[in-house]
Amino acid sequence: MERDRVLALVLRAALLGLFLWMVKGILVPIALGGLFALVLQPLQRRLVKRWPRLGRFAPGILTLLSVVVVVIPAALLAAKAVSSINDFLDRDWSQATRQIQNFISDKLGSWQTGVMGERVREATENLVRQVGGTVAAMAGNMARALPGQVVDLFLFLLALYYFLRDGRALSGWLMRLSPFPHHDTEELFASIRETVNGAILGLCATSAVQGGLTMAALYIFRVPG
Repeated sequence: MERDRVLALVLRAALLGLFLWMVKGILVPIALGGLFALVLQPLQRRLVKRWPRLGRFAPGILTLLSVVVVVIPAALLAAKAVSSINDFLDRDWSQATRQIQNFISDKLGSWQTGVMGERVREATENLVRQVGGTVAAMAGNMARALPGQVVDLFLFLLALYYFLRDGRALSGWLMRLSPFPHHDTEELFASIRETVNGAILGLCATSAVQGGLTMAALYIFRVPG
């Protein structure tokens, strides 16, 4: 009898592992939807508390707000990045190559010879080709990944909506499944919530600071685009 129970547990664990392996491609956007729902829950509670009639529409409003604030700007930035990459690839680099070669020739001074100049020219052209090939490969990877990114975005928004709508029921179900006492489980969930909120908000603050410093540097040195 004990042997049958162990075998049943092993089979269930194997089936669960196989299932997770099969759906591993969609777990990341769903998990991100859950994390964002956890961050947006305080805002949802304030929204419902201030306008009780919007209670049933709060998940849809916050999901739409996420699309406007996060998804659309990210899509515009990605489109701008692709456009910049295409402009980079279509640019005529012959003048830049000559400028680099002249700069190196001036620095070499009297040591510059015909053989050295030819090597400098070849090295510069190879560098430009390598950079262009790398950027072209990056653009190709972005284009190939676009359908998968659209599906991930759909799953993220779907998960965000349902986590916002049914998050409280899911938390209650997980608390009932917890083997710990109710008080300890509440403290564990509160600790997880604070950790996730702190990590995401800290990441956003760090990204904002880095982006601001980068924008300031690009503006100071007058880098176009």
